[in-house]
Amino acid sequence: MAGSKNRRPQEKATGAPHGSLRSRAEEALRSARQSAEKPAQKAGAKLSAADTRALLHELQVHQVELEIQNEELRRSEATLLESRQRYFDLYHLAPVGYCSLDDAGLVTEANLTLATLFGYERGALLQHPFSRLIDPSEAEAFHLMRRRLLSQGEAQRLELRFVHRDGRPIWGLIEAALAPEADRPHACRLTVNDVTARRLVEERLRERERRYQAVTDTAHDAIITTDENGRIVDANPAAVRMFGRGMLELVNRPIGELLPRLGAGEVGLSASTGFATQVEPLIDRTLERQGVRTGDEEFPAEISLARWSAAEQRFYTFIIRDATERHRAQDQLRKLSRVVEQSPAAIVITDLMGVIIYVNPQFCLQSGYTSAEAIGANVRMLKSGETDPEVYRDLWATITAGRIWRGEFVSRTKGGERIIEKATITPVVDGAGRIVAYAGIKEDVTRRRQEAAERMELARSLQEARRLESMGLLAGGVAHEFNNILTGVIGQLEMMRRLLPAGSPVDRPITRADELCWRAAKICQQLLICAGNVRGMFSPQDCQSVVAGAVQALMPQVQDNVALTVQISDDLPPVRGNGSQLALLVTNLVLNSLDAVGDGPGAVTVSGAVEDLSESQLAQVHRSTPVSAGRYVVLKVFDTGCGMNEETKSQIFTPFFTTKFIGRGLGLAMVLGIVRSHRGALRVESALAGPTTFTVYLPVADALGTTELVSSGQA
Repeated sequence: MAGSKNRRPQEKATGAPHGSLRSRAEEALRSARQSAEKPAQKAGAKLSAADTRALLHELQVHQVELEIQNEELRRSEATLLESRQRYFDLYHLAPVGYCSLDDAGLVTEANLTLATLFGYERGALLQHPFSRLIDPSEAEAFHLMRRRLLSQGEAQRLELRFVHRDGRPIWGLIEAALAPEADRPHACRLTVNDVTARRLVEERLRERERRYQAVTDTAHDAIITTDENGRIVDANPAAVRMFGRGMLELVNRPIGELLPRLGAGEVGLSASTGFATQVEPLIDRTLERQGVRTGDEEFPAEISLARWSAAEQRFYTFIIRDATERHRAQDQLRKLSRVVEQSPAAIVITDLMGVIIYVNPQFCLQSGYTSAEAIGANVRMLKSGETDPEVYRDLWATITAGRIWRGEFVSRTKGGERIIEKATITPVVDGAGRIVAYAGIKEDVTRRRQEAAERMELARSLQEARRLESMGLLAGGVAHEFNNILTGVIGQLEMMRRLLPAGSPVDRPITRADELCWRAAKICQQLLICAGNVRGMFSPQDCQSVVAGAVQALMPQVQDNVALTVQISDDLPPVRGNGSQLALLVTNLVLNSLDAVGDGPGAVTVSGAVEDLSESQLAQVHRSTPVSAGRYVVLKVFDTGCGMNEETKSQIFTPFFTTKFIGRGLGLAMVLGIVRSHRGALRVESALAGPTTFTVYLPVADALGTTELVSSGQA
């Protein structure tokens, strides 16, 4: 039973049919029994006990032998299964594809790796042409390889492009060898190794090399590669053009022939020191050295150096740029920079929002701001508030449209000084035509405008002086002639009075006519004063006394609600003049102010001080006669009256001009005449509905204080 139990698994393991094996065993047992019974029957006797024991022993030994054989069979079967598994792993799971082809090129065997490589089930490959896996463009190459294999009998290798089941390309390395069989003499075995990744890397490397070659061939900079000894191994076309040498002339030549002062400190490379040792410190730096063209022509070169290795060798690549044009541009830029820096005009550059990004020194002088204060600030800081906003709107509309704006505006310096600037503002555009900044060139024309205004004022004053002089001459001539006539009339009237008896009825008309003649004579005298024809003694006069006397005489005419005050310094120096004429000057100015104040309420103030005046200050006043810089007593008459407009101010010194219902219009004309006769000047400040100030400038008398008689206006 033990043997029976052990045999049944073995029968199953060996694959023999269970029923057939048992029948054969039973048949063998019956045959054995029959063979054993025949000798016993012939002997006519039964087996003895010893024979039976011997037979049992023999049977037991045989049973053990069978069991041992059965165990050996099981071990052999396990070994066979293990071998088959190893074969499966080695064949089907190998990293390369295996397949066998028959004489017709059909696949008779293929491993799982091959099937997986091309995206097929293994059974789908069997009995199909192997060539269907190959890209049609490579089919001819495969057939030629197979033909060589069959004709030469030697193993063949070939790289082909295959097609995956999904259509993507696969590169594979085929190794083919003959494996003839009895019925298939041209059968062969193939191994297919997937080399797609390697081919892609190689293709990328080739593409990279093509790009590198294209870059180096089209680069404007010279690209030269040397070995570790400094000998040129490669150069691009730009290097050939830059140095004027052919490729054969460059290759294997020392780089020092092209860059003789390549070493640190712009010295030549030493022959006693290794090339690599000398150039290693220059790596990853940008250098300026002199290059040498054919004919020993030197040029400035900008050099960058890199090191790389290949096949255990070091190489050095030099990128060399001809800096001739850059140096020329830098020279021009330096010249332009000096022009900008030394320009007498202020130059300012702003961004699109008006933020300052550059100013030249003249801008700093003109505005009072330092460069550090100006840069980063907005140009609005220069606004004075006096320029019409429409000017700024027009400015921005012009420059943002890409046009140049020219004009003037009033600016204010850091110190608060008001300046007039003539400006030209230009949009700055980039290569694409976009506005990127604004550049302004500004000239301080304040002094020029002041000088122009002074010239205009001087011309107006001279014109006014000539006009008044002409009128004065006319008035003086008329007054002189009229005085002569009046003198005769007055003399005749006096003779008539003496000839008439006392109490004559004609005496009264004669007296009235005499009074009218004296009034006419007074008008003639006033006309002479208007013309500056003052007769009398000119001597040092105390202005404080003159003013006090004139004001005191006018006090009865001052309304109760009008305040008339005098503010005269006690230390005023004397002026050279005629006392009565100066008193008349003060009287007329005060009366004019009282008339302007009217019924009040209001105030009239007479003040006096001494000042040292320059030519520029005198340029702002009314001068009907030449005056020069010096020390002056300044008399001012201020009132809070109705004021005057510009048109009235321009005519107030004209004889017989008046804005009053009553009056002859000679008061201010006489004031101007008196000022002229005293070599002084006059200034009027007034605005309509505002206060008015008349300022009289009288030159201080010299230290001698002489007295002289002046006539015919020669003061």
